[in-house]
Amino acid sequence: MNTPETSSARPRPPLALRLYTWAGIVGVPAVWTLHLLASAMLITTACAGGVVQRNALSWPVVETAVRTLSALAFALALVCTLLAWRAWRAAADAAHAYAPVNAASSNGEAGDHGKHRFLALSGAMVSAGFTVALMFTASVIVAASPSQLCAPFR
Repeated sequence: MNTPETSSARPRPPLALRLYTWAGIVGVPAVWTLHLLASAMLITTACAGGVVQRNALSWPVVETAVRTLSALAFALALVCTLLAWRAWRAAADAAHAYAPVNAASSNGEAGDHGKHRFLALSGAMVSAGFTVALMFTASVIVAASPSQLCAPFR
């Protein structure tokens, strides 16, 4: 006897595509947050708020570290964005491949592909937005002078 789950069930999206989706939803915001926190920590140690610290980092070391950190964060965010975009395209193709010919034959099933397509699109949009935010944040941190960056910490 055929049950509805075995006869009309569509396969779930592959694990890799589901991970790519979550890399876009969670990964890029986490990269942006960690970049912002690490940059603020490095800048505050270099500024030292007018108090001489024994182990304070010099500004050239901090500047090099912040630029390197910004480049790495941007590269990681771009990779996560491209993976999320790939997951969205694959989910859209899979949803069209499994789309029923007749709407009445679908029995109201949206399936995992419809949900995954929505999440993948959300992941692509979130990751693109946070990648742009990371780009603007990094450009301000890298382009500003030490006196402009240290002013809020005094």
